[in-house]
Amino acid sequence: MSIGKIISLSWVLLALGLQACGGGGGGGTAPSVPVTPPADTTKPVITLNGSATVNHEQGTSYSDAGATATDAVDGSVTVTTSGTVGTAAGTYTLEYSATDKAGNKATATRTIRPARKSPLLVRLRFPSLRARLTLKPELWRLIPSIPM
Repeated sequence: MSIGKIISLSWVLLALGLQACGGGGGGGTAPSVPVTPPADTTKPVITLNGSATVNHEQGTSYSDAGATATDAVDGSVTVTTSGTVGTAAGTYTLEYSATDKAGNKATATRTIRPARKSPLLVRLRFPSLRARLTLKPELWRLIPSIPM
C-alpha cells in the first residue's frame, strides 16, 4: 500500500470518527428533544357564591348567586348551571358543572328550600275576647291590635 493511500484512508477514518462523535468541532449543541408537559388529570374547583343551602321565602322567585370555577392549568373555567327552583314549598337542587380543556369535569350543588317567612299570626277582631284571655301584659304588646 502506498503512502498516499494510507494518508487518504487516514483522512476518511478521521472524518468518519469526527462525524460519529458529533462533528469534533466542540461547542456543538445537543439535538433538541421535545418536552411533553405532564397530563392534566386534576378537575377544576367550583366555589359557590353564598351558602350551599338556602332557605327562601315561599311564593317569591329565587335569584341564584351563582358560582365560579378555577383550574390549576387553565385558570378561570366557565360554570354551567342546571335545575330550577319553584315557588311552592319543597326542596330544589341546582347543579353547577365546570369542565377544563383536558376534559376533567367538576360538579357542585346548592339546595334551596322555599318556606313561609314567618308563621301565620292570628289576630283578634273582637276586643271583648281580649279581656277573657289570660295573657301576661307584656305578651299583649306583641299582638298588634286591629281597628274595627
